[in-house]
Order: sequence, then structure tokens, then C-alpha cells
Amino acid sequence: KPISETSQNLYKESLKRSKAFIKRLKGVAFEEMLNASDSTKVMANCYPLHPVTLAMLPFLSQKVAQNERTLYTFLTRDEDNSLKRFLELDVHGEESFSPLMPSHLYNYFSPLIAKDTGIGGAYKVSLIVEEAMNTIDKENSAAREILSVIALAAVIKNNSYCPMTETFFNEAFEDDFSAKEIKAGLEELKKKKALFFNRVLKQYELQQGSSVDINEEIENLREIKLTSR
Repeated sequence: KPISETSQNLYKESLKRSKAFIKRLKGVAFEEMLNASDSTKVMANCYPLHPVTLAMLPFLSQKVAQNERTLYTFLTRDEDNSLKRFLELDVHGEESFSPLMPSHLYNYFSPLIAKDTGIGGAYKVSLIVEEAMNTIDKENSAAREILSVIALAAVIKNNSYCPMTETFFNEAFEDDFSAKEIKAGLEELKKKKALFFNRVLKQYELQQGSSVDINEEIENLREIKLTSR
């Protein structure tokens, strides 16, 4: 059931946040979703999905979904990181506003992303994210959400839909993190070499090949040539 039929308090809060989100992001990202005539009510009734999660879900599903994991299974099955599991395990209480963040969406579809090894496949995204997540401070939630969103954008491959800029992160996550936390999250991810700022596209991207030590690979190749003589 939509939240408007189950909790008026949460619906009112979701409606307020949805209006503010649309006002902040209009002209910045998610043009098709935000320009729909009933976007505010739809977004509000889709709580607990965070607006960024809601915006990326159908595009991600189109890219990587298979029989075992689809948009439908994400919403209905009792599986790790699914909406159903989130609702069952929510520790904040029924009347506490607690959105399902993009990291849940990424984590749910990550097994399929890792298996996407064809030409132009997204498996490299999985490698970068897995390595980075193991090094990021567990308390740095902002960095984890930023990384998840950039990873989702890399899989979707639609730069115009949601440009990965600091402005976008500040506007999209204003209700979740402070500007200081967003900046600190970006700095940590750059420090860990998980992402870089593309000066041509003027946005952040995953640091492809960040886990490869070039000098080590050259030395390994040299040793192979020497032993094969």
C-alpha cells in the first residue's frame, strides 16, 4: 500500500521532502521524473525509497536485471538489501523517517553487475567499488552513498540524467548529509583513488584501474620475458 494509506505523518513528511527535492534538483538531474505532472505525489508515495534510489531503479534494472533479480524482485522479495527486507529490519520505528538509500540498490544488484563481463560490461565497476568499500571508514556514510551513486551512474551510462558533481550530491542528499560531510566524503574517495574529477565532462567518475600497480605489472611482464628465454 502507498504510504498515504498507512501513515499520514510519514506521508506528510515525505510530501514535504519530495517537494523540496524537486525544487532543488529541477534543471540539475532526473529531468523526466521531476517534470511529470504528478511527480510530487508519486515520489512521496514511493517512500521509503529515497528519490535518488527511485530515479535510478528502472534504468539500472534495464541494464543488468536477470530472472533472479529484477525491479520486481527488489520491491517484493525478502532478500538482502531488498525493499521488503528493509521494511522488516527497519530499526527506526514506523513513525521515524528512514529512506532506503542508493547503497541498498547498488548492493542488491551488485552480484549481477559483477557477472556482467561481456564487451562493455559493468564488472569493472564492481571491482572498484568492492575495493574502495573495504578501505572507507565504516562511519563515513556520505562517502559510501556517493560511491554507490557514482557506481550506479557508471552502470547506467547516462551522464545527462544525473551529472556526478558536488552540487548534485549536495542537492540530492541535503536531507541526509551536510555539505561538510559531502565534501569530506568526496575527499576520502579521491584520497583512496576510488574516483577522480573528469575536467572535460566536469563531473566525478570512478577511477578505472585504480587497483592496478603499473610498475608492478611492468616488472611482472619483464620477469616473464626473462624466464621464457
